[in-house]
Amino acid sequence: MKIRLPFPPSENGLFATDFRTRRRFKTKAYQAWMAASIASICDQGLYGKKMAEGVVKVDYVLGRPDKRRRDCFNYEKAISDFLVHAGIIKDDSLIEDGRIRWGNVTGAEIEIIALDSGE
Repeated sequence: MKIRLPFPPSENGLFATDFRTRRRFKTKAYQAWMAASIASICDQGLYGKKMAEGVVKVDYVLGRPDKRRRDCFNYEKAISDFLVHAGIIKDDSLIEDGRIRWGNVTGAEIEIIALDSGE
């Protein structure tokens, strides 16, 4: 199964801290990306459909949004957490095998493959 999402925010920009209360909260950029991602999977007819109950393999392909130097591994956290939030996978601890890379896509393209318990 493949899903398409908007380009995610960097892991460095997902959460901020209120130093008065010492609590962490999602940034506005992260909240906006989550809302856009929900809209994207709704458009693809995937919202609320649990794709995998058990162990999965994932392949993340990210399209470079501009010519700046970026570390593609800084974008995995937002996507993995979103897959759980949207109910596509049960828990991100069930990602047993994964690959992340730059590719010729717009935004992000994620392929999710359910693995047998025997693998």
